[in-house]
Amino acid sequence: MEFKQNYTPLEAEKIHEIASEMHEAGNRYVQILAINYDDCIDLVYTFMTTEGELKDYNVDGLAKDAAVDSITDLFFEAFVCENEIHDLFGITFNDLKLDFAGQFYALSEDKPMTVISAEELARREKEAKIAAAKAAKIAKAKAEAAAKKAAAAEAKTQDSEAPAAEEKPADASAPAEENDKTDNKSEGEEE
Repeated sequence: MEFKQNYTPLEAEKIHEIASEMHEAGNRYVQILAINYDDCIDLVYTFMTTEGELKDYNVDGLAKDAAVDSITDLFFEAFVCENEIHDLFGITFNDLKLDFAGQFYALSEDKPMTVISAEELARREKEAKIAAAKAAKIAKAKAEAAAKKAAAAEAKTQDSEAPAAEEKPADASAPAEENDKTDNKSEGEEE
């Protein structure tokens, strides 16, 4: 028997359909593997054909709290992997035939499986908060600048629409030079 292995991308909605095809063809369930990333979980379903070929179906990019269909109605033994993945990674399996409801393992913390240390996780969370604060500050500055620009444009529009100021008579606008001259004379002076 020659060993072969194929990897095929699979949408989460089609998991049960593929498992059903594998079951109807007399193929064996081998495993479900969960791969934990920072922001998502990948699942790899492995089946062995009657010819000894391993077929892997990759479900990529599931949200950490995603729900997918269980295959335990077709391959009962999958309850082990499905319960384990639920407990360790948070993926929910719909219609699981033997559901331990999060108690498959006695864990001291929720979803303890991670590829990064607690220190690294804290550092990443801090960086994300700083980046979010910077983005908020930039957005606020842009909004303030846009508001100032809009206010200036509005003021300019109002100025151009206002009626032209009436001209003052020449006498009223000219400085009273004569009055200044007389004010500067001392009381005892005469012309």
